[in-house]
Amino acid sequence: MAQDKTHWFKSETAWNYRRKQSEWHFDPTIKDMYGIKMNFLQFKGDWHNEILAKPFDESAPLDLSQYLQRLSVQEHIELGVDTRVEGKRVSVDPDVHTKIFKIVEAFGLSQPYAQIIRQMPGEMFTYHIDKICCAIDDRHGMTSMDAIKNDEDSVRLFVALQDWCWGQYLLMGNYNWTQWKAGDVMWFRWQDLPHGSANCGHKPRYFLKITGKKTEAWESNLAENNKVIQV
Repeated sequence: MAQDKTHWFKSETAWNYRRKQSEWHFDPTIKDMYGIKMNFLQFKGDWHNEILAKPFDESAPLDLSQYLQRLSVQEHIELGVDTRVEGKRVSVDPDVHTKIFKIVEAFGLSQPYAQIIRQMPGEMFTYHIDKICCAIDDRHGMTSMDAIKNDEDSVRLFVALQDWCWGQYLLMGNYNWTQWKAGDVMWFRWQDLPHGSANCGHKPRYFLKITGKKTEAWESNLAENNKVIQV
């Protein structure tokens, strides 16, 4: 193995903590899809008009009173990256995004929370490891990563809402996801896998990000392979 030893930040950051907790190998020479499953479900339908049905007026959380956010912002400071380049998002509204909400429901997750994430040309999300804490009651009271490290119940996945265009990509571990089709799905072990995305193309990129809790229905769905669902 040729484990990377250079990608560390000088100060206290979310990346440094989460990398130590991760079980991924951090070897850039390995070609693998550890902790990834593609298209166990695939969706067919026309939800194009729903994508722009509500304004994209939400940004990634940036509450510096929260421990987790301070650690993430420190990464951007050291990298010299403006957090505003991460793109905008909108929460899925069942009354407006009716077909997209059917996609969310189809996974069988408990307490699902879904957003449509728009990444315009020139926008990116730097390589990071997620810190899911949607179900933690007191995010302001968090002072360590232990609750995140021990969370094996939370699930996160992406659904492509439009066909891939040149210049759009999502890097998950060492796997570079491109050439997706609308309705394609990627589940990943957010607990371990670093990932980032960018749009150096000419067209906006729209992904559906879903977070929720495991159920028996979810486990059954994850065991599927290329099951097509019409919405």
